[in-house]
Amino acid sequence: MTSRGKIKNKNIKFRYVLWLTGLVALIIVGHYGQVAFIRHGNLVQPDLVEKPTKLNVKANSALVVDCTTGQILGEKNADEQVKIASQSKMLTAYGVLQAVKKGQIKWDDQVTIPANADLSKQQKETFSHLEIRTGDRVSVRDLYTAMFTNSANDAAFALATYLTPANQTTQSVIQGWAKELKLSKSEWYNAAGQQNGDAFDNRIKTAPVSAANHASAKEVAQIASADLDLDPTLKTLGQQPYLTYTKNGRIKTTILTDFGQDNGQTAAQLKSPYNLSIVGLKTGSTPESGAALTAIVTDGQGHEFLTVINGAGDYEDHVQRFQKSLDMVGQVLDEKQARTYRKGESLQALPAPSTQAGKIAVHVANNQTFWVKKGKSLALKLPDHITESQIKKDELIGTAEPKLRAEYLPSNTNRQQKILLASSQSSDPANNWQKILRFIWP
Repeated sequence: MTSRGKIKNKNIKFRYVLWLTGLVALIIVGHYGQVAFIRHGNLVQPDLVEKPTKLNVKANSALVVDCTTGQILGEKNADEQVKIASQSKMLTAYGVLQAVKKGQIKWDDQVTIPANADLSKQQKETFSHLEIRTGDRVSVRDLYTAMFTNSANDAAFALATYLTPANQTTQSVIQGWAKELKLSKSEWYNAAGQQNGDAFDNRIKTAPVSAANHASAKEVAQIASADLDLDPTLKTLGQQPYLTYTKNGRIKTTILTDFGQDNGQTAAQLKSPYNLSIVGLKTGSTPESGAALTAIVTDGQGHEFLTVINGAGDYEDHVQRFQKSLDMVGQVLDEKQARTYRKGESLQALPAPSTQAGKIAVHVANNQTFWVKKGKSLALKLPDHITESQIKKDELIGTAEPKLRAEYLPSNTNRQQKILLASSQSSDPANNWQKILRFIWP
């Protein structure tokens, strides 16, 4: 064969090899592309966009939030700054809870009532207070409880003063708590929520008498959410009909709580087509703020909603703020439905190339609810694969998240908005041959 013939044969062989290599590469790329599409197929489907319900309620501002995830479900002027009156006491409670958590104070510590917290000469109907005077000693726990059950202003003043270091002002301490919660647009003057001119010895002399604590409905919900995270017993505190507190270690006083006085009568007047029930968390009432309420509303399926309403009527109202809170949740339920991923619910098996099984069946490890418009379905974005080689049954192996674009309440806690995944089977590590074969043909 001539040199030219040899060169021609070499070119033919080279082209053949090149063609064959390209074909193999195309097959491999196509295969891996198919695998990737299967693994990432849920990424092709766009996220479901879910906006809060526009609340039709006669109030200055209003908000409905899912207690667990912080998903905002309904709102009206929720970012507008308004006077919040005694809802301010929830920020004072936050300061107490943080101090207890950090070991700076204890629940049974005895607080000596300072002169600025002595409201014994004031009318209880106008300025709610306990039967305590300057020099009396009351526990942190009793004062904390009285802020919620009776909106006791003297309790709030006493606790805030107790938590104020010698080199700071109480106002700066309160503002520091707000800063921790990232309440950047709110303003704070005193621990009880009184208008500055009605704060007595707690008045800020450099501020106008009309100055008052104000925050948005979202910011109030942030405070309430932080309190509930630190103290879940607040969910039932408002149901207590009586408050018993001890002063000076020996004198016990038992009084009706504000909610206890009105609870039965108010509950009988409330109406809800969804059979909702309400637990008052904290009211707010001044002539300037009108009727306000932060509450927890529950339905028959165990869902918990955090609601905030400001300016719901006259400040002496005992019914409308509660009724409107139920109405707000009802409006949300008219429009939205819950998609709950329940503990133990099976999901599709996930690739696990480093295990002998190759695929691992998984299930939901925690109950988690998301809200979508009625008639809409929700998909999950699952992990591409499981990286572990040794898998035990019921072991946590990752998280999934809903393909949902929704609004959530800003929070300084790691609120769970993902779904924990657990394995439904066990598997030992794959051997070398299995690893090689799965690398070639996943």
